[in-house]
Amino acid sequence: MIYNESKIHDGLLSRVSLQEKQIAYTDIANEDILSKRTEKGLDQCVPFHFHTHTEFDVAVQKQRRLEGPYIYLAVNRSVARDKKFKIILRHPISSGSEIKILEYDEGFSQINWDVMNTPKGNPPNPNYDGHVRMAECISPYCDVPFNDIYTIFVPNEDVKNQVELLVKSYSTQVRVSPSLFTK
Repeated sequence: MIYNESKIHDGLLSRVSLQEKQIAYTDIANEDILSKRTEKGLDQCVPFHFHTHTEFDVAVQKQRRLEGPYIYLAVNRSVARDKKFKIILRHPISSGSEIKILEYDEGFSQINWDVMNTPKGNPPNPNYDGHVRMAECISPYCDVPFNDIYTIFVPNEDVKNQVELLVKSYSTQVRVSPSLFTK
């Protein structure tokens, strides 16, 4: 989704904030995940992932191709640490009834980076674990100010030009990186 300029000043909003402010949005997560996130209070946080090309992103990009360009918004790791973001080591739905939320440094050191960086492959790589690739870095507060967005990755120059117009008053970098996107 590309935010229009009137929404950018609000930053990235959690599901709770979107509902409280009565802002219309389309949720792309499945209902089981949404209810578990709500039950655990994670709907008050803005989640970021450490890896692109998860099975979820690929599916969303394919299923919603006609709804407009897909972009990635990234927060610098030093900002996440300084602002006390938390880490969930695996996708919350894969964690059973207990979701372990760790302080940033502890969580970062416990992520299995070898597994995180293992591609699924064809045939499937036996070390691939989609739940590890969906580890989350979550804001400890409801919303993430747009100034905290360090880089926006876009699929091509046309999208870059559109996004740069929207974020011109921020110090956000916009980078073309077609390899991050599903064709």
